[in-house]
Amino acid sequence: MMDTRLLRDDEVTAEWMLAGGEHAEGNQASGEAGFALPVDIGSWDGTSEIRAEVFLPPGADGAIRCDIDLPTRTEGFDTDDGFWFDALLGERAGNCWEGWREFRFPSECFYVRGIPTGWQRPRRARISGPEGTRFRNVRLVSRRIPDGPRLTDEAFLDQIDASAPGMEAVATARARGDGPAALSAFVAALRHSGHDRRAAEPAGPEATDTAEADEILAGRIMGQEWSAGIDWNANPVGYIEWSIVIHFLRYLSTLADAWRLSGADRYALGIERIVVDWMRRSPMPVGVRAGGLAWGHSLVVAMRAFGPLLDSFDALLRFPGTTERAIIDLAKSLWEHAEYLLAFESHPIANKGFAEGRTVAAIGCVLPELRSAGRWRTEGFERLLGQMDAQILPDGASYELTPGY
Repeated sequence: MMDTRLLRDDEVTAEWMLAGGEHAEGNQASGEAGFALPVDIGSWDGTSEIRAEVFLPPGADGAIRCDIDLPTRTEGFDTDDGFWFDALLGERAGNCWEGWREFRFPSECFYVRGIPTGWQRPRRARISGPEGTRFRNVRLVSRRIPDGPRLTDEAFLDQIDASAPGMEAVATARARGDGPAALSAFVAALRHSGHDRRAAEPAGPEATDTAEADEILAGRIMGQEWSAGIDWNANPVGYIEWSIVIHFLRYLSTLADAWRLSGADRYALGIERIVVDWMRRSPMPVGVRAGGLAWGHSLVVAMRAFGPLLDSFDALLRFPGTTERAIIDLAKSLWEHAEYLLAFESHPIANKGFAEGRTVAAIGCVLPELRSAGRWRTEGFERLLGQMDAQILPDGASYELTPGY
């Protein structure tokens, strides 16, 4: 598991006890244990997380779930608005323990139905887990979420391998206790390393048609007009895949290609503006994975950190007009992506396992200056080989029998 002590956590500003006693109502049909939460306690409108102490029996298999149903229905939809959370259990999913442990259900890790405005006052809410699960001290939490990345500067400096080539000035600054100078030396070393940090060579003809990139700079992204800034929590069409795909950040690769082909400063500066805003407003959840949006879906995390963020990192380093802070924070975010994918491996076997292994290995190649790079490469390549053994049939087809794969 990721060492969450290195991360800036949320600050609880208010909380209400929903259920203080121990609860576990079994359901023979589903094999689950859970109970309905009271919805007439606390200010649901001003909250964004449920916290509970959760007891798991030995060998618990399945998922911890939370469902919130609202009394509203978005026009044109055939179901009421709502939210659902589904955290897989087991060693490969990162949620694995026996006995009691506090568990979080943050709103940014829920899938969304319809186009609701916050949690509002639910019509009903329920949490559940596999047979033998028990819950106690279930609270409704209001919190102050820090800007991302969550990895602190001090913790990030500890992740730098001061013995790596080019890190001599970092080691000198750290030896005299000058953290800011060490971070500046780290950025300078990366800028002058000559190391190609892209995920892959750009595909397609070497043309200078930048029309799509200009549309992105103008704020026209995924059929929406975001000239005043992207709303990262929005779902203007009410389709869950839309709210997931916005966090793939594929449009950053379009800007990176436009900058390399045209040399125009505005594309590199556009990358910096968007990626800095995304990192600030989409911090990684602490110690939990479930559902959708920016971090809940491992395929989103893996795809984002392989192409768009690596292309962006390379462009920010090569363009002298970008800030040191943007480069430092993006390096920190890449560390978070690698550690997150290692902490919450997908299971059961699925195609997203290939994306996870590839991304972890790639970050280890792109940032060899970090202490964990060798471990990331080893873990990433082992995952890829394991997925090939599990998913590729003797004739070379995918076990999912999908022609595209």
